[in-house]
Amino acid sequence: MKEINAILTIALRDFTKLLRDRFRLIISFIFPIIFIGALGISLQSNLGKFIMFNYLTFTFTGVFAQTLFQSTASGIISLIGQGMYFLFSVSL
Repeated sequence: MKEINAILTIALRDFTKLLRDRFRLIISFIFPIIFIGALGISLQSNLGKFIMFNYLTFTFTGVFAQTLFQSTASGIISLIGQGMYFLFSVSL
């Protein structure tokens, strides 16, 4: 139960940081839409018709995975950075 509380606490901390950073929040929604629109629609209109493959779904899945990875990596890096700060401040 302690582990679940720790995970929920870290998730709430990261979510609060996201809500406080308005620019990151806006870019987190706008960039994937632009990327899906530019890359997915372009590939679908140029190549998708000829080889009968839905590039829009393919691009959406890739952008979704990329967004999840970037947000997870950002949270882990932030967590490690704060842990290192804590370790160095305690040892001094």
